[in-house]
Amino acid sequence: MVCPPLIAPDTRTKGTNIMTVIIGVDPHKASNTIAVLDGDEVLVDHRYRNTTTGFAEMLDAVAAWPQRRWAVEGAHGMGHLFAQQLIAHGEVVLDVPAKLATRVRVYSTGHGRKTDRDDAISIARAAVHSPSLRQVVVGGELDALNCLSSIAASSSSPAPGPRADCIGCYVNSSLVAPRST
Repeated sequence: MVCPPLIAPDTRTKGTNIMTVIIGVDPHKASNTIAVLDGDEVLVDHRYRNTTTGFAEMLDAVAAWPQRRWAVEGAHGMGHLFAQQLIAHGEVVLDVPAKLATRVRVYSTGHGRKTDRDDAISIARAAVHSPSLRQVVVGGELDALNCLSSIAASSSSPAPGPRADCIGCYVNSSLVAPRST
């Protein structure tokens, strides 16, 4: 028995050919493997090089589905940069924890084979069936916290105040309110 998808169909497009799809992404240093799913049906799966050209080719490949959501494994880890690039292009990105994707892969048919294609499909299926995944937002908080951590770690230095190399990211972070003029 297969659980029904928890993502509601897009009622605004009723009677048209437009469907909402989930694109699962298995990110790696040199490549990203995607799987486009409509419910549990795999429509497309492909690997793209992790380059500007590969990113553009990937966006072109999924342009046929304007109603889409991306599910990125480890969007706050290995997939952070990729998720932020998608958000910068106006895409909706969900963070799929690696543990959840692994559970889906292990319990799916095929007995948990470990390939990038199967991982991307499992990531997309995890997103389809998990209502509580967090939507990834534009970075800034993580970068600011890293800078603040760096400042705290350097507080034992004789010079008081933040290190000069952290001031730029501290001021530009979303944790610091812009000055009113």
